Amino acid sequence: MRALLAALLLTPVAAHAACTNDLPGSGVLNFHPNPTSDGVIGGVSPNQCGIEVTDFCEAGRCLAFYEGLSGYIDVTGLQSGTIDPAPTAFVYDVTGADGTMTSLGQSTPFAWEPGPPIRIEPGADHVNLFLPHPFPKPIRMESTGSSGWEAVLPDWAGVPIPVVMYFDKLGAQSARLEMFTDDEIFQLDAVLFLQRVMGDTEDVIIGADGPPPCVLVNDMAQRVGAIGQEQMIDDFYTAVDRAGITDWDNMTPGMCAVLLDELNAVAMELQIEVAEDYAATDGQ
Repeated sequence: MRALLAALLLTPVAAHAACTNDLPGSGVLNFHPNPTSDGVIGGVSPNQCGIEVTDFCEAGRCLAFYEGLSGYIDVTGLQSGTIDPAPTAFVYDVTGADGTMTSLGQSTPFAWEPGPPIRIEPGADHVNLFLPHPFPKPIRMESTGSSGWEAVLPDWAGVPIPVVMYFDKLGAQSARLEMFTDDEIFQLDAVLFLQRVMGDTEDVIIGADGPPPCVLVNDMAQRVGAIGQEQMIDDFYTAVDRAGITDWDNMTPGMCAVLLDELNAVAMELQIEVAEDYAATDGQ
């Protein structure tokens, strides 16, 4: 199964870095909270590169991300030929965690188990955050200003206490996901430290090159079914369950990307099990 996954998932990712032009007369490319607002939440100076421009556009403005700054920009302020391809998602590895959880007066350090990367899909007026099981998928987050995105979960692992999630500096190389609540029964004050996954090292496609994630998982499902090996089919369904997918026909690209991560995790577990079995028999 791992060979099948490797052949399907290891696809180069296109980089995206639009640049500002000389910006005559204005001197700065402004970021606005929405396509029609006169409000300014930040800006980029002339002849700067690294702006990621999405396909969410209206009235001559497009949603863009630059080193953690996000908002709508006037695309006439960009150098021609630098806008394509548009990013469809941002993917982050969790590099560390800090904080505490307190329940009924007993505090424990906050921990985050190693797992698939965190994925965020931008939308015209929100972003969708995809976290590993058992978190709901997707988590809709709305902008709080120039660099922050916020959501409120109705519970934490089944405990019916609202938890605020705050994603800081989406699109930047280093970002943070903060989680906090303050209740008499349960308190949470934690942060995940994130490092963006870029370039050919990434398993999930975020650029315009290659087939989209949902095309990949549908193709994989057909291939696994055609091979007909019961264990492989069971492992595939295990990954589907771990990805939290209950309606195959209505998966979003983010859900498909989470499933690809889970399939990678299942494949790695299988490889480890095979290695352990081999060692137990002294290679016989």
